[in-house]
Amino acid sequence: MLRKHGSSRGDEVDVSLIQELLENCTSIKTKRLFLCFAEYLNLPWRKNLDISKIYLGTGYHTIANPGIAEKKYKLILPEYFYRTEIDKDYPIY
Repeated sequence: MLRKHGSSRGDEVDVSLIQELLENCTSIKTKRLFLCFAEYLNLPWRKNLDISKIYLGTGYHTIANPGIAEKKYKLILPEYFYRTEIDKDYPIY
């Protein structure tokens, strides 16, 4: 589990374990999606990750085609991902 050792609360996670998993993960798309969803869901522990130590590759990765370009993590995501807050600056591919 990703919970802190000895913690019974589900909202306390072991950030060092997540950091290690992301640093050692070989799938760029998986790492970008994980970070994107953590930010989208506003998970409090995401701010404790050191993104500079996680290799995220270059260029865009397509999750859905057609889709909307998510600039921070360079993903092409389904349009419905942005239904509640569509950013006019995101081009649709």
